[in-house]
Amino acid sequence: MLDTTLNKVDARTHYKPEKAKELIQAAINVVNSRAEVARRCGCSDEYLRLVMKGERKLNYGLQVTLEVLILTDTL
Repeated sequence: MLDTTLNKVDARTHYKPEKAKELIQAAINVVNSRAEVARRCGCSDEYLRLVMKGERKLNYGLQVTLEVLILTDTL
């Protein structure tokens, strides 16, 4: 379940890198492609692929960006 308390963003309590694959997939479902998610998030498609495979760690800024994209589809 996504944390929808974006008005209280705090990396100490809301950072969940283990949810990376789930968040990226949910964002892909919203915008229809990983490449589009990457474009909207300001990172490369390759970086998202590596995060999904567990070869790179999801940073907190990207987690927040993905959550906003999923919840609002406005990025």
